[in-house]
Amino acid sequence: AGVGFSAGWQFENITGDVAVRGRMEGSASALSLDANLTSISLGGKDMGDTCIRLVQEPDEVRLERFQTRMFGGVLEGQGRMFFAGKPSYAFFANARGMNLSDVLDKAFGFRREGLSGTLGARIKILSLTGKNSDTIGSADADVQDGALWEVPVILAMMNVLNLRLPERTQFNSAHTRLEWNNKGTFINELSMSSDPATIFGQGSIDAKGNLDMLFY
Repeated sequence: AGVGFSAGWQFENITGDVAVRGRMEGSASALSLDANLTSISLGGKDMGDTCIRLVQEPDEVRLERFQTRMFGGVLEGQGRMFFAGKPSYAFFANARGMNLSDVLDKAFGFRREGLSGTLGARIKILSLTGKNSDTIGSADADVQDGALWEVPVILAMMNVLNLRLPERTQFNSAHTRLEWNNKGTFINELSMSSDPATIFGQGSIDAKGNLDMLFY
């Protein structure tokens, strides 16, 4: 049986090999962790083969490698946190080849028969002060080979736009690109395509959650 622990998030069913190394230089210490896991669950979400390399130095912590299999695809990332002077951090993550229906079902509890697609996404997060209020970031995501008519955000948008596409039409690809800072979230591109139609949109979400979108 795998082991588990809690560190704000619940880690369970951990099986595999973990190597921890450390050194002391005067009053300073350093630690490195290398893990090759065959299974791990984070917050109830099962992941497959997982590789982690984490290094802790006196003034920083580096996630030099993170790669795992989940939702039928691969999630990988890197990150760094600085403690000297003003605290700061930066993280990057990349998802590829994920099953859209699995992501919506297992991560968000949304399930529809016939919903399909391959999801890829990238996200960057940066803070030069260590405060969440000063965080800036960017993300983009795309879905290919999809059947997207039943995705909630698309259904809502169809209602808002009062669009009436042919009865058996469904979007088969989508792309979004956005940025955010302490002033709000800026949707630089939102596009969805089907054989008879393509929709493009841009807009923003302010700090109070108000959405302002323009479609063309």
